[in-house]
Parts: sequence; C-alpha cells; structure tokens
Amino acid sequence: MSDLGATLLRTILDFARARLEQLVHDVIDEAITDGKALLQPLLGHVPSQAQIDAYDTKKDQVVGHLTAARTHIEAVSNGVDAGPTTLAAGKPILDEAAAALSEIDEAVTIVATVVPEVGDARDALLKLLRKAIGDAGDQLSGLAKELGIAGSGDSLPDGFTLTDAGISYQAANADPRDLLSQDGITVTLSKTTVVGEFRFKTDRSLNVTLKTGAKAGFVSDGLVRQIVPGSADVDADLEIGVDSVAGLTLKGGSHQRVPLPGTLTIPGIDLRDLGLELPKPEAVIPAFGLTGTLAGRLGALGTTIDDLGIDIQVSPERLLSNGAGAVGDIVSFAAHPPAGLGLVVDAGIVKGGGYLFHRDTTYGGALDLRIGPVEVKAIGFVDTDPFSMVIVLSAEFTPSIQLGFGFTLNGVGGLLAVERTLSSDALVAGLENHTADLILFPKDPVGSAPTILDLLQAVFPARAGGFVVGPMFELGWGAPISFVTAKVGVLLSLPDPMLVIIGDVRVALPAPDAALIDLRAALYGEITPEHLLIRVSLSKSKISGFSVSGDIGILIVYGGEPDFAISAGGFHPSYRPPAELAGLERIEIDLSPPALLTMRAQAYVALTSNSVQLGAHVQIKADAGVVGAEGHLGFDALVQWAPRFLFIIDLEAGISLYAFGESFAGVDLHLHLEGPGPWVAHGTASVSLLFFDVDLDVGPITWGEPAAEAPAPVSPLELVAEALRTREAWTARLPEGADQLVTLAATQGDGIVVHPLGAFEVRQSKVPLETNIQRVGRNPVTAQRVVLGPPTNGNGDAFGSFSHVTDRFAPGQYLDLPSDQLMARPPFEELPAGIRMGGAAPAHGTEKPSILKWETVFPHQTFERRPRNLGLLTFVAASNASILATGLVANAARKRANAYAIADADPLPSPGDVFEVRTRSGLAVVADLGSLATAASAHDAIAAAVVADPGLAGSLQVVTKGLA
Repeated sequence: MSDLGATLLRTILDFARARLEQLVHDVIDEAITDGKALLQPLLGHVPSQAQIDAYDTKKDQVVGHLTAARTHIEAVSNGVDAGPTTLAAGKPILDEAAAALSEIDEAVTIVATVVPEVGDARDALLKLLRKAIGDAGDQLSGLAKELGIAGSGDSLPDGFTLTDAGISYQAANADPRDLLSQDGITVTLSKTTVVGEFRFKTDRSLNVTLKTGAKAGFVSDGLVRQIVPGSADVDADLEIGVDSVAGLTLKGGSHQRVPLPGTLTIPGIDLRDLGLELPKPEAVIPAFGLTGTLAGRLGALGTTIDDLGIDIQVSPERLLSNGAGAVGDIVSFAAHPPAGLGLVVDAGIVKGGGYLFHRDTTYGGALDLRIGPVEVKAIGFVDTDPFSMVIVLSAEFTPSIQLGFGFTLNGVGGLLAVERTLSSDALVAGLENHTADLILFPKDPVGSAPTILDLLQAVFPARAGGFVVGPMFELGWGAPISFVTAKVGVLLSLPDPMLVIIGDVRVALPAPDAALIDLRAALYGEITPEHLLIRVSLSKSKISGFSVSGDIGILIVYGGEPDFAISAGGFHPSYRPPAELAGLERIEIDLSPPALLTMRAQAYVALTSNSVQLGAHVQIKADAGVVGAEGHLGFDALVQWAPRFLFIIDLEAGISLYAFGESFAGVDLHLHLEGPGPWVAHGTASVSLLFFDVDLDVGPITWGEPAAEAPAPVSPLELVAEALRTREAWTARLPEGADQLVTLAATQGDGIVVHPLGAFEVRQSKVPLETNIQRVGRNPVTAQRVVLGPPTNGNGDAFGSFSHVTDRFAPGQYLDLPSDQLMARPPFEELPAGIRMGGAAPAHGTEKPSILKWETVFPHQTFERRPRNLGLLTFVAASNASILATGLVANAARKRANAYAIADADPLPSPGDVFEVRTRSGLAVVADLGSLATAASAHDAIAAAVVADPGLAGSLQVVTKGLA
C-alpha cells in the first residue's frame, strides 16, 4: 500500500476534526450548562418552558453523554495533531471520533424521547452535524472545488445523510470539467461522483471513493511523435478510494495496478493494456501512473511503445483545503516516458525486429532477425545495481540439418546468467504454462519480450556469486515435416551444484498444422548431490479433439533420508507426498461432445518404497436445459507390503436427477474394503427423493481366513549382540582433518590398527538403538528398547570420549503405525546404530625444538650385497650392520608379524557411569549425588537436592562424559 493512502486518511481526519471542534464550540459547551443551547438547534426555534421542563427530567443523562463526547473530541484533536503516518496509527483516532458521535447520538435520542417536538432522533442528529459543518466553512477549494463536489445542493452540508451504520456523504457532477492543461497535457473529467461513509455504529471504519470518467490528451516528441502524430486522446473510467482498513484502492481492490477500459482517437494506432498504477511507496511526490501500450508504424518499421502515458502527481494535504490555492498546486501532470520500444524490420533479405526496455537500473532487449536460412534470436537483460545479467541466444535453421534415422537439428543455442541463480520453484510452477518453450526457442521473442523478460527475472533471481550456464537444442523427427519436436536446455547452476534439464516436447500427428493427435509435454529435470527429480506436465494436449492433461513425477533421494516415488497423476488422497512431487495433477481426458453431455475421466497410479497406489474417477453430466442428470463413479486403492501385506480400496458412486436447477432424486454409495486377514467391508448409502432423505449403513461385514498366527518373538538384544560380534561391525576412524601421510603395514590376525588420536567405531544394522520398537519385520520383540552402556576397554577403563553413530532404518520394519502415518513418514530415517569411541587427549610437557631425521626403509626387500674385501671399509660396514640390527627399525621389523595383537574380549560394551552432577561455578563434583547412568536420573537427583536445600537452585548442572 502506498504511503499516499495514510496521508489521505490523515487529511480526511483533519477535515473531520475541524467540524467536531465546531460542534463542541457551538453546541456542546453551552448545552452542558444551558439546555436551551441544545434544544434550539434541534427545534429550529426558541424552546418553550414546558419543553425546557421536560428536558430537565433527563438533563443529567444528556449532560453525561455530551461531556463524554467532548472528551472523545479532544482525543481526536490530539491524535490529528500528532500526525499519524500509517493506517494503524489512524485507527485510534477513528475510534475516538466514532465514540464521540455515538455519545452525541445517545444524548439526542434521549432529548427526542422527552421532547417529542424534536422529531425523529436521526433527523435531529443530522441537524446538529450539518450546523457544525456549515459553521466551520462549507466552501471547499482545491481539487474538491474543481471537481464540483461541494454537495448534492448548493452547499457542502447538503451532501450529508445518516444511515443505520453511520454518516455518509454523496455528491455528483456530471458536467465535463477541464482539470488542467499544461505542457501539451490536458485532463478532462466528467460524470464525477464521490461517496464517503463513516460507520461509527458498526465496525468503526471510514471509506471514500471517487468515480470519474477521464479524457487525457498528450503530445510527445522525438520518436514517439513520429509514431503518434499530433495529439492523442485516451478515454478511461477511474475509480479511486481510500479506506481506513485497506488503504488506497483501485477498482475496489488494493492491487498495485488495475486494467482500465480505454480507447484511442487516432486511426491506425492500437491501444493495449491501459491501466492505472498506484504511487510507489518510496516516492517523494506520490504519483499515479496512467499508462498503456501503443502499436503503430514508422515507415517500413512496425513499432510498439510500452508503458507510455502520464504521471498524475498529487499533494494530498491540500485536497480538502479551505485556503486559497490553484488546482496546479494540488495536482500536476507530467509525461511518463516509455519503458520499452519494439521495432519490426522488413528490408529484403533481412527481416525481423527487436525490443529495448529500461526500468530503473535494468536494461534489456530482444532481437529476432532472419538472414537467409538462419534465424537468430537473442533476449536478455543487465542489472547495474548490483550487477547481474541473463542472456539467451539461439539460431534456428531452415531447412533443418539432417542427423540421420529421421532426426533433424532444428536449432542450437545457449544461456548464460551471471550473479544470478536458478529458481526450481519458478520452473516447476511454470510447467503447465510451458515456461521452457518461452525461454528456449520462443516463436516471437520481440512481441513477447515484456513477458519473457519478466519470466527470466523470476526464473533467474539475483544472487551474489551465482552462475548458470548451459547449451540448448531443438531437435525434430519425421520427414519431410518434423511431427515430433523437442526443445531441450541443459543448465548447470553454481555455486550450489545443480544440473537442470528443461524442455518442451510436442507430438503432432499426422502433421503439426492438422494434428489429430497433439500432445504437448513440458519437462523439468533436476540432479543435485541429494536427489534426482523429474516432472512432466501434459497441458494444451488433444487426442482427436478431446483434451488431455496431467502430471508425471519421479523422485529418487540418495542423500540424507533416502526416498523413492514415481507417480502419474498424483497420489492416494491420504498419502503425504514428498515436497518435490506435491501438487501433481490427475491424468485427465475430457470426452465431452459439443453439446448436452459432459464426460470427464481422471486417473492416477503411484509407486513408493512401501506402497502401490492407484485410483480413477469418472463424471458424466447431461443437461437439457430444464432437466438434467449427473453421475459419478470412482475408486482409490492402496496396496502396502510392510509391516504386512494390506489392500485398501474406497469406492464411491452416485447419480442425481434435477429440474430447474434443483435436485429431486439421487443415490450416493460409499464402500470401504480392507484385507486380507480377514476381509472387512463397510459403507453407507444415501437415497434422496423430493423432500425425503434416507441414510443407510452397511456392515461391517467380515469374511475370509483370519490373519496368520504371529511369528515367534525375537530378542533385539541378542540380534544386536550377534551383529556386534562380527569382524565387520568394528572399524577404525582417522582423526578429524588428519592427512594419511603413511600407510601402515598389514597386520597378521584379526586385530584392528587404530590411530592414537583416532576413533574406534562399532555399528550394526539389525535394530535401531535408543528407539522404542514393536517388532523386527513381522516378528514381535521381547524388549522394546536396546541401549548400549558406556564402553570400556579390556582392562575395565572407560574411554576418554564416545558418541552415538547413526544409520538408515526403515520405520515400517520396526514400528506399528496406521497406514496413513506409515505413508506420511520417510521410507528411511537416521537412527542410532552404534558407538564411536575415542581415547583421552594425549598429555604433553613443555614443547622443545627438535631436529627430525628419517630414513626410507623397504622392509620386504633385503637389498643384500656381497661385501668386498676393502679392509677398513669392510670393518665399517660390519659395524654398521651390527648397529642396525639392534636399532629401532630392526626391532620394528621383528614385531611386524603381530605388532598390534590385542587380547580377546567380548565386543559388547560393559555398563558404566555416563552422567555426573557438578556445580556451575568450578565444575566441582557433588559427592553426595555421584555419577548416574541416565540424564533423566541425573536431573531427578538435582530436583531432589533442590527440594532438600532450596539454596542449591540454579547452582547445579548435568555433565555428560563423551563426545557431543
């Protein structure tokens, strides 16, 4: 909402404030002390003594209401003086004004009751209000005066009336009035009406609406004058309102721009998309934009001028001013420069056209030129603040390039976006409207330039560091005319790597110009490090004249939580699909003949990791005008195989007969079937005849063999223990961020070599740990939870740190869930599967510099040489051999056969302490509480300690041993 709305509301409140203050000065202040001051304007003459005496019987009540009204009017004045700048800030002022009028209304109603000569209370209140309005000055200047809306009579008060909701104002002026003529721009208004209503008895709101016919004439220069010679007059109907709730409105709505019916008086010039636009919220001087698109010719060039018109600048503070001032001080006009210019070229061998536009900091355009057999197309834009750009280039060949086997290359191209990213949501949302067809190889890039450029900005939103690039191809199949065409773009989006395939495929048989089968499919494919997504939308397709539509989707998630789903036409109504496949439309075919009958069929089939879903719905309707009939038949089926095989189907059918638009007979059936083990069926039936309805319940009916006996229970603890005893369950992990500079030699036996700073990991995939389960597969369990205690080594010493590791488990294998919940959950979830153990951090003393030396040794090669008889050299060699034989390398070689042997031990970790209660300051161990096995018991211990000694509140905390 433009700030102009709040300014207009403040101006109207200021106008109302002056009239209310006049009411206080002329009537209320004197009426509080002297009843004559109130009776005289109500009666129209000096009251009699009998009338004064009758008034005095209720004087206290009347004075009480008038005093309260004066208090509310003072609050209105204070609120207006504060200068509210928003609608919300103006709401309390409206409430105070409504309360003041309500109090005055109560006072007048009491007076009318005891003094019948006053007449109807509503008419009496209107007399007071009109008097205050007239005494405050009933002549308006500025725009209100120029519009001739002083009132339905000769003065402003004549335009006010009272309604059941509050006070209203209405005025009209049917005569044409020249509002302004300056700098070649003229504005003439006619059939002007203004309607306002202040509802103080109901919802306490204010609304003022101006309706007028407008004729705008303008003269442009330069290129525009060449296209639009002389002056142009545009006729339009305007409706502008200000509402205390919705703010500034156009055509009864709060849209930023609304289309207007309009005509242009110049022959040969076409006016399109005429509209009125609200002022920009950030504008220093509010201005309405009355703009449209003109189409004409400039010699051999066909031209289109986009967003050409006038700006109507408004000074809202003076719209209802009582002071002097010309209309030019309140409303001024300026030519609105065109935002875009389109040209069509027809010059012999070169044919085509282009489009240029400029909006704020964005420059863009489109080009479509045919040079001989090649048609070159380009469209794009550059944003300068901050810098970003999108460019799409393509070249199409006539005739197409033959590739063999009936395939042809019809065109090639490419797309580049810098400092921009790719919005998959925008592309998916545009599948039904064939967004890819507009981006890849548009048929008319110049004529559709505004639409395509807006689309490019939506599909490729600005993002610092973003980059999108990729080739485009247009392929065909068929001879001599391609009855199968495919436009495909392969786009790589960075820095978040995403490979996107967009395309538009058409199958038109036997020929595109006379197709009996015309299938159009929009394609979107997405490959990321997390998933593969493919969506296809059939729209605007026909088979022998019958419409065909629907969506197809495939999702394979291989990162995070694995998932799989494929669907044609959507999913079962009770199934919650993945977000990437939400909103798939049913596969639908419309078999309706040209008249009388309507026949539609819908269907879907879906496959997920745990279910098969399918359904269909057929609707038939016959309409002979006065009488008709309609019927429907449909089903939804679900087959799931875990935790047990289950088949569910819901059937519905119905028929209804009607006459003169009202149903007089009908039957509806609903049936639910579920099984096996055993089969159960139940349903409802409803029969309607004239004014009678009969509802019947069927079932439940049960038949068939009961479910097989439950398999024997299994022990999750034994399954985990068996899995942890295997060699494959244990793995060594390098330290975080460590580089493996050397490779350790192979060891003999089953020992595992662990880096001193690394971790020792054990995991299994039989049963999720730390999770309540009800079964393993089809087998019930003897215990619902398996917990591994803190691990210890063979000497009984606890590891320095440990943490849980997770793995992917299928919830349907371990949890008893209803079918709808099972379908709604992911097929795999990350759940605890084991423990990762690490040693204590190595202790070290004061660091000292050292010189490191190393030698390269080949432990499996001796490199023996026969020593030569060289006297002293032979002695030295023998000495070196003796030294090496007793050195560290020789010792390591002798232990290489089983250097890291470890004692056999039960791989299951033994219980130990995990949680400790310590003080918050100093982390001192609280001896009385000790170490506890679970976090819950530790927190319970703290709670008990605080109850015994309230002084400990807030001083204790639970500390966990192990990795976070």
